[in-house]
Amino acid sequence: MISVDQFTNYLKEESHVETLKLAVVDLELKIGIDRRDLGDYDGRDVVLPKHREAAPWLPVVLQSGLIIGDPQILGDITASGFDIVVTKGFFSDSRTNRKEWEDLKRRASLARIASLTGRPVSELNRVLADNLVLEYGTNIGGKIEQFGLERTKIVLKLPVDCGGDTRRLSVL
Repeated sequence: MISVDQFTNYLKEESHVETLKLAVVDLELKIGIDRRDLGDYDGRDVVLPKHREAAPWLPVVLQSGLIIGDPQILGDITASGFDIVVTKGFFSDSRTNRKEWEDLKRRASLARIASLTGRPVSELNRVLADNLVLEYGTNIGGKIEQFGLERTKIVLKLPVDCGGDTRRLSVL
């Protein structure tokens, strides 16, 4: 776990950009006795905007132990710009398996791409399901093999305008 400032500084080094696939923000929500003090929303109000400024392509997952159960908390965080919202138990439960983790990463990536492109997630899923046949010569074949054929197909299916940002979106 790193601080927001450490994250921002980490991203300033171009070589680090390619290593990041997902960020997880833990909101320390605490319900006060009189229910007016719903806790610390710095993850939503400070951390998330800094993430978006430094790495707009990076999916951000919100986790908290108090996500479930309180409608006021859910209302305060649901539309706040996180790509996926999960309970803290998702990461600490030994029953969370690799398939669930891969599904979470995929859904977060699709939500981020949808947010950046204005395309609905359902459309992105449909485009990804389409079969794409590539024909290429030997000169480019080495580059495609280096990157991976399936990842290359995904990039070709999901062109994204990142507003001139030369850094790339994480490929599903």
